[in-house]
Amino acid sequence: MNREAKVGLFVLIAMAVVGYFIMRTTELGKILRREAPPVQHEVRVSDATGIREDTPVRVAGVKVGRVVKLRLDGNEAIAVIGIPGDIKLSKDARVELRSQGILGEKYIALFPGKGEPLAANTAINAVVPPSLDDLTQTMNEIGGNLKAITDNVRASTQRLDGTNRLEAIAANLEEMSKVMLAMLKENRGNVKTTSDEVAQLSQSLGRDIPVMVAEMRKLAESLRSMSDANRPNIDATMANVNAMSEEFRKTSESVAVLAKKVEDGEGSIGKLFNDGTTVDNLNKVLVSAQESLGKVQAFLGQADRLDFNLHVRSEYLAEHSVAKTYFGVTVAPDDSKYYLLEGVSRETDYLPVEIDEIRSQTFDAEGNLLTTTVETRTEEVDDFVFSGQLAYRVMDSLFVRGGLIEGEGGAGFDFYGLQERFRFSMEGYDFNRPGDLSAHAKIDFSYKVDGRIYINAGWDDFLEETLDSAYIGGGIRWKDEDIKTLIGALGSAIRR
Repeated sequence: MNREAKVGLFVLIAMAVVGYFIMRTTELGKILRREAPPVQHEVRVSDATGIREDTPVRVAGVKVGRVVKLRLDGNEAIAVIGIPGDIKLSKDARVELRSQGILGEKYIALFPGKGEPLAANTAINAVVPPSLDDLTQTMNEIGGNLKAITDNVRASTQRLDGTNRLEAIAANLEEMSKVMLAMLKENRGNVKTTSDEVAQLSQSLGRDIPVMVAEMRKLAESLRSMSDANRPNIDATMANVNAMSEEFRKTSESVAVLAKKVEDGEGSIGKLFNDGTTVDNLNKVLVSAQESLGKVQAFLGQADRLDFNLHVRSEYLAEHSVAKTYFGVTVAPDDSKYYLLEGVSRETDYLPVEIDEIRSQTFDAEGNLLTTTVETRTEEVDDFVFSGQLAYRVMDSLFVRGGLIEGEGGAGFDFYGLQERFRFSMEGYDFNRPGDLSAHAKIDFSYKVDGRIYINAGWDDFLEETLDSAYIGGGIRWKDEDIKTLIGALGSAIRR
């Protein structure tokens, strides 16, 4: 079979395989197989961060559909979800946005409800859980309130001239005692006059006292009879009064000791009232805590936006009866670019080796050539190599990438179709091959069967007739949420 026939046969087989999987997995195939299309419903979301097309829809944790379209309606987002027709929604149906773990992939949790059927063209309002931004804002408000409290305490204990109000109160009491002593000295004469009047009053009382004593005796007899009748109650009351007075005395002594310590600047409260440095340090700690929370939020936000996709695939080269196995990870900071790190295990028996000739010559004492020795050394091709590439989106469905491809410099492009289920790729690398060989060029067709499994076929090294081969293969892709969990744990450690 000549070269053109092999290429034609390969293209026909590849088209047949791709057509079969299109019939089995796409919406067109479902229509041709007369399968019922999914029923679409609108979900109104106040904040659609983390939601995109193909985001899964789950009922009781089981995936039943996906987000078909995402659009903006005023200040809110509308997510159109597609679910099987046998899932009936009621008027009390509700939707919540949830994550698989702290930093896991977002998904839509659907609760169909059990009431009357949901009317057509009725949007379901989604419940959006609090985000890290809300938590950080609350912490900032708490920090601002604490700072305001410390500022008020400091302002209430200091005067405009910088002195302490407690010290001023003590000075005023001392000045008051001095003034009272001076007043007593100045009114000593008035005091003598008052004592004379008291003597006259005592004489008058001497005449009236016998009469008053008689009356008092009668009153005392009456009180004695009353007290004898209520002796138990009076004793209990006096005991309670004595206990209360003793507790009041102890409390007064404790308050006096505490006030003395606060005035002298002893203890935490005393330092807080009297030492401005303590208040300044507390304010600095609060500011530092707010900055740290902002950094942790930025770090976790960046980690939450990263997509980590692992993949494993194998390709069987029919012409050489060998296989290649690829294992790698794709890191996508956003939709405009991604980074690809990949290890490749391959069989290299059919690849050309690089042969180096090492010449050594022997000369006599006079410089005449005696012998020439030629030593041949073979450079074996590595059977395990690495790839590291950077890819940028230049169009809606086209990525251009470059870097290391199987251990050699190269570049290529990827074209996506059928809602990114189909991919056509072409790449070239190893432009300095031994024996004046052309660069290693490769064409690949890939089709995603479902969310993880895909198949591919292509033509490897098609620029070299002696080394080219058609191949067919397949693999699996999946998101590794453990990497995000690890970054989340690192963020928690930073916050501690």
